[in-house]
Amino acid sequence: MRPGLRTGGIVLAALIAAQLLIATVRLLRAGVEASSADRVVGQIDFVKNQVNFVDAIGMNAPAGVAIDKANGHVLVADSQNNRVMGWKSATAFASGGAADLVIGQADFNSSGCNQNASAPDATTLCRPIGVGFDAAHRVYVGDAQNNRVVVFNDPFALLSANDQTSDFAAIVVFGQAGSFVTNTANEGGLSADSLDSPQGVAIDASGNLFVADVNNNRALVFFSPLPMTAVKGPPGNFGDATADVAIGQPDLVSGACNQGGSATPLTLCMNSFFGVGIAVDVGDNLYVADTRNNRALEYNGRFGYEQTNNVAPDLVFEGNSLVQPTGVAADSNQNFYVSSEANNQVYEYTQPVPLMRADLLNLQIGPGAQNPNAASLQFPMGLAIDAVNNLYVADQANNRVLEFNEYGSPGNKVANGAGGQIDRAHDGPNLVDAIGENSPGGIAVDATSQPPHRHLYVADTVNNRVLGWRDLTAFSAQPADIVLGQPDLFSYKCNNGVAADDVGGLGADSLCGPERMAVDRAGNLYVADSGNNRVLVYNTPFNPASGEPGAGDATADFVYGQGGAFTTRSCNPSGANATTLCNPSAAAIDGADNIYIADAGNNRVLEFTKAGNPPGASDAIASRSYGQGGVTDFTETQCADGLAGDPSPSDHAMCMPGGVAIDASGNMFVADSGNNRVIEIDAPLAGTQNAARVFGQGGDFTQSKCNRGTSLPGASKLCAPAGLMLDVIGNLWVADANNDRVLEYVAPFSSDTAAAIVLGQGEVDSFGTWGCDNGIMISDLFGLGADSLCAPAAVAVDANVDLFVADTQNNRAMVYDGILATPTPSATATATATITATPTATATMTAIATATATASSTATATPTASPTQTPQAGGKLKLKPKSINFGSVAVGSHSKSHTLKISNAGTVTMDAAVPTQGAPFVVAGGEFLVSPHGSMAVTIDFAPTAKGSVHSVLEIQSSDPKHRTVTVKVSGVGK
Repeated sequence: MRPGLRTGGIVLAALIAAQLLIATVRLLRAGVEASSADRVVGQIDFVKNQVNFVDAIGMNAPAGVAIDKANGHVLVADSQNNRVMGWKSATAFASGGAADLVIGQADFNSSGCNQNASAPDATTLCRPIGVGFDAAHRVYVGDAQNNRVVVFNDPFALLSANDQTSDFAAIVVFGQAGSFVTNTANEGGLSADSLDSPQGVAIDASGNLFVADVNNNRALVFFSPLPMTAVKGPPGNFGDATADVAIGQPDLVSGACNQGGSATPLTLCMNSFFGVGIAVDVGDNLYVADTRNNRALEYNGRFGYEQTNNVAPDLVFEGNSLVQPTGVAADSNQNFYVSSEANNQVYEYTQPVPLMRADLLNLQIGPGAQNPNAASLQFPMGLAIDAVNNLYVADQANNRVLEFNEYGSPGNKVANGAGGQIDRAHDGPNLVDAIGENSPGGIAVDATSQPPHRHLYVADTVNNRVLGWRDLTAFSAQPADIVLGQPDLFSYKCNNGVAADDVGGLGADSLCGPERMAVDRAGNLYVADSGNNRVLVYNTPFNPASGEPGAGDATADFVYGQGGAFTTRSCNPSGANATTLCNPSAAAIDGADNIYIADAGNNRVLEFTKAGNPPGASDAIASRSYGQGGVTDFTETQCADGLAGDPSPSDHAMCMPGGVAIDASGNMFVADSGNNRVIEIDAPLAGTQNAARVFGQGGDFTQSKCNRGTSLPGASKLCAPAGLMLDVIGNLWVADANNDRVLEYVAPFSSDTAAAIVLGQGEVDSFGTWGCDNGIMISDLFGLGADSLCAPAAVAVDANVDLFVADTQNNRAMVYDGILATPTPSATATATATITATPTATATMTAIATATATASSTATATPTASPTQTPQAGGKLKLKPKSINFGSVAVGSHSKSHTLKISNAGTVTMDAAVPTQGAPFVVAGGEFLVSPHGSMAVTIDFAPTAKGSVHSVLEIQSSDPKHRTVTVKVSGVGK
């Protein structure tokens, strides 16, 4: 780092000059128009917010695959992106090439269920699972969440004739009485004309359609429905959308799992599972995945009009640890394949085999070590066979489809190709690349770079990397120029380093859950590597000629929190002291290049005095500590939030600080996230530890509730503030994460200054509203747009007062050009009808996607509704507690809130759903995404309406295949 200290007088003069310049040039930009961002990074426009960047290559939880054997076309049901992708060439597909067409979306960059409409139509899909071709090259799709099967004329013919690549319209619909605009489960009642979560589809040589009608626990056969002459007809007829045979049920109006009893050869049980497949072979035999009975069944054909239509299985495949079978397929030699989702394997049986024989397993593919690679699988689902008997596996949790060259004698366990990824060693959702982001938790601007082409850094938290753009003037889907923390722009794993001296991938070239960042006046970047309990310094990443040691590369040059070592990551390995960190959340630099670190897990802020250039070992020893007993007390780590026996907050005691910033005078501002406030400590280097001012708690240093315990935010309230920054004018910008907004406070500050403007809630004076994507612009999509935010975690401001926001749960970074504050605060909170939920005081920032090496204190996230409506398979559910007793509570009052912690101990994102319910046990539920090794907190209250004991069960659903549904017992006594 460069030597020399700049005096406060020089800094102040520069700031005054900058202020005058900005006031002269940009004053007219202030006002209502500033409520909307001007640019977006990480998405192609303002109305998209999917994880990473949705394009023609990547996939998100593919569930089904089909091959048109006559011409080699490939279809993949890209389930979480609510689309089916098509490749003209299987060779191009298997080499990771871009799709040629997309069904269910208007373009390759869109992903919303039913294209974000409230109802489906003939061009939309919602959670497609199964796909298939018939002899006329028509495409059949099991449109699971729309409770229908839709059929499209040959899309590849339309591609060839008209160059049509999207917006294909279905010609036929099954399960909705002929309507393309309804999606009711069992429309008109359970019958031969209804469907409930249809998934696997298959079509035999005679044009008969077979459907896995999953939630009705049956396989349906439709006799030669196309060409369709009538929507409904009598069972046993052909040319209509009425099912003719039900397998697994005694008739066409029944749907209970195992017909209401135990499993028998004539029953099926599939309900509440996703990815259930169905297949027919060249001999017209039928195969069904009987998922919850842990078996697959084969029914000898033929099927169809005036055929035998056998409903009793002839072969049962079970044993060999086959658990939760999903995909099924058979090649031309009658070799049978079945995927075992829970075991991460595909089994192959050589046909024919006697009934009930379980010992003739011929081949097992997966699970494979060191996933992902060419021999590993993770939650495999749909299977398909091509014309030369190659096997295709929808490797769902690895976000890819693998091709295995098996030919006539299966024996190959190593994939020969992969669609959806650049190679067989990557597995990121929607193809992690140089454009997309996954829950960005930090953002920083390099003020040393030449305007207007400033360098921008984004901490791509769940992708465990920092992306850097050389020129931040670019708009939307601009690829990053550099990546820190990963070996390439397509990788995302925690501690994925490749240097020779790394230990298990941990080193100076790795990151794990990076959060808020800072850039010093020399252009050096400081990253809070939270999951590794350290802060890393990268010397001038964009300027190799700066003269700084190690400048211009992707390897960190200095480390705080680990005793100078890059290959350790423990939280307080031998107890907290002046050299340790635990889940650091942010870093800041003052005018003298001193470093301040928000040490969240230790409930303190540490100051490291800059001494040398380059820094030495003594620079990694903190000089001061704020938030505990005294500025030289480095061993205390108590959270002061007044909960569960903890001491109450005060003018110096903190709990999980999430951000830190220093103004031009050297005053320190701390986002005391656990106490839902920002505190200002003036002249900290003079030994001051007591705050002079508090924002968000009405001037009261002893209060800590989210929005002061009310359901409404306001101009002077906060809920889990995270990143913060002072601009060149001295105004304070705060990412008010759990209120889904950014606030600006105009300097000079008074006691508990009210914010002047709010961003993320429509207008700049919308202080009375909160909620994800609560925008009001005409161009918004259900509130998602340039005027909305969702759990913003960090802010940055450059010398032009351009504001940069890490819009975490929208997977993007927002840029507001020349955004000056309105001069008059508006302190009156205005309630609106857009408020839909109540923020809880227990949640902060965003769920950390990676685990620390020790059981350290980590922040949890307020549950926020996920665009995904149904859990995908993946994750490992941990629930605590499993029962709650509220004791005695007076009728008409509320108990003390209890928190239900939903954790994901797995290595892939887990979906979870908690039902919302009212008294007596009040739960603000919803559907949530829980990152790997992250957690969510749900608040439960007891509000008895009558005297006496009350017992109930709260049912939680998850995508953990072993814990699809779990229960929590709740009880209390009304008095």
